[in-house]
Amino acid sequence: MRVKTGINGVPADRALMPAKSGYHIIVMGGDLRRQAGIKKPGDMVRIELWLDPEPDRINVPEELAETLDFIPEMKAAWDKLTPGMQRSMCYWVRSAKTAPTKAKRIAELLRRSEAGNFQVGKGPDAKPQSKRRSSTDDSD
Repeated sequence: MRVKTGINGVPADRALMPAKSGYHIIVMGGDLRRQAGIKKPGDMVRIELWLDPEPDRINVPEELAETLDFIPEMKAAWDKLTPGMQRSMCYWVRSAKTAPTKAKRIAELLRRSEAGNFQVGKGPDAKPQSKRRSSTDDSD
């Protein structure tokens, strides 16, 4: 469920995520914690929370939007992604500190869409997940 929040007065757009315990949590990255002045677990915070009136709205960075408009095949692949995946990719592009890095990230998204592996962490270039070895594994 998408929510708008104010965390110690810092506005944020987040997901209210259910936990196994039955409670819901809001994930806050390091940037947001720093902006809100949260230094360590247990720090008191002031939270304001309300439902996002447009939960599926995604702020696509201008450079990425232009690329999607220019390349219809990439746009078609983009439209098949979940809003959460689109939001994640937009954050990745937007978080680039320089224009060349932003351009490289958009080029990487284009490469992945052309290869049919548009989702982050999917496809042949994804890092393999660690696999537990059993005591009977003879592969050495």
